[in-house]
Amino acid sequence: MDVNCNRASILRLPEELLDNIVQEACRIDNETTYDDELSDYWENRRKYWVERSRTPASLCLVCRRLNRIAMPYLYAHLVTGDTRAVDIEAMVPSPKFLHRSCRRNPGLWRLCRSLAVYYDGCTHPPDPLGYVANDLTVWLRETRSFSFSSSWDDSADAWRVCLQGMSNFKHLEELSLRATPASGIDVTRLFGALNEMHCSKLRTLELDGLSSCDDDGGKKRPRLEPGTASLTTLRLHNFFVKPPLLEELMRWTPSLEHFRLDTTYHDYCYIPFHTGPWSLATLQSILAIHSTTLRSIDISTIDCPGLLGFDMRPFERLEELRLTHCTMFGTGEIAVVNSQNIALLLAPRLRFLHFDLVFDDKLGRKELDSFGVAEQNWLRVFGQMAVEHNCPLREIKIEFCPRPTFRSVEHCNMCIYPWDRMDALGRELAPEGIQVRYNPPNLSRDDWAGALKTRCDCEGHRLCFACSGRREDVTEVPVY
Repeated sequence: MDVNCNRASILRLPEELLDNIVQEACRIDNETTYDDELSDYWENRRKYWVERSRTPASLCLVCRRLNRIAMPYLYAHLVTGDTRAVDIEAMVPSPKFLHRSCRRNPGLWRLCRSLAVYYDGCTHPPDPLGYVANDLTVWLRETRSFSFSSSWDDSADAWRVCLQGMSNFKHLEELSLRATPASGIDVTRLFGALNEMHCSKLRTLELDGLSSCDDDGGKKRPRLEPGTASLTTLRLHNFFVKPPLLEELMRWTPSLEHFRLDTTYHDYCYIPFHTGPWSLATLQSILAIHSTTLRSIDISTIDCPGLLGFDMRPFERLEELRLTHCTMFGTGEIAVVNSQNIALLLAPRLRFLHFDLVFDDKLGRKELDSFGVAEQNWLRVFGQMAVEHNCPLREIKIEFCPRPTFRSVEHCNMCIYPWDRMDALGRELAPEGIQVRYNPPNLSRDDWAGALKTRCDCEGHRLCFACSGRREDVTEVPVY
């Protein structure tokens, strides 16, 4: 009797079970995160692609059956482009081999679901991988997600390749366009392209580096027809245009559910014209267009910080709100409790508040004591007022990752380890059913104390940012 006859073999499994196993083996949870530097973002995306393709590429070589099952996962997410940071011949997987495989086997074209292209249309000589991007945007017509990054400027060639993909991908659900810092995506060309693509399945639009001088008041710019888009998600980074343009984008879709705005801050603006004033009050009036449909709002930094006029109460379905410390109170300022402003944030269905101090670091606020008693007080009052107003708040997420940039000869012994403050806040709000979460501490208690930067004011009285040398200097009781 064959001793191997009773041994279980994965290849004996039914097709649907084997496909589930291969799918799980090929899955990678951590997608590339957003990065301000395009070259860093692109290299991270390439590394993600390398990791994602390694397993299906290996499975395709095992046998014909696994080849048939794993091949769709190998070609589902494709990346091509060159930022000059990596030699073309050293790229793995090779864009040249990818192009050759697709050219020889048209059956692969229908497998692609996500295509990311970096196209440098302004280089001299021309982008050596330009032909790959040009052909892939023609062949891969089943693409659902299209990401196009370029040093746009006045590059007609970059726009040609981008528009080619936008028009050919009839099933497109997600579109992401990104510009290099010194260039910008021209609003006139973009709005014209969005009007022409006629993609009824587009759900997500992401724009990074949108810019327009708009000297003529928009008279020559194409208008987006209100209510004709099918967008549910709008993500904007480095948004260097005036508020009326955002309003036009918002009116383009009849039902927006998720909104993100990263930067309108003029210090980030490489384009020499004024785009403001941007404030939370200005944004509120624009976001109110979708007050009955928005479920999440994420705002990182704007020109004029402050919560005054940011009324979330009319937003009937809003469940998640993410704001940065610098947007709420200003860069380098402490959190000031104002019960009227806090009450405005309490949307009737708000369940999650994200309080982000990480973004402040990008604006130069690197203090180890940035989460102090004032911030703890503000979040405590927010939680208590949510309970009093019958707001279904269930979670406060604190994002805090200070850098030990400065070391002190002496530090303020009155300061409390920030994550101890967060734990104390969690214990206070737990009886109300509100959970306080935070990212894992990047510094131990001893390392934090040793690296704490001593801050002194001009009279030498102020020892640190968090407590001014004395905990009783900042009231720890709610102020209504």
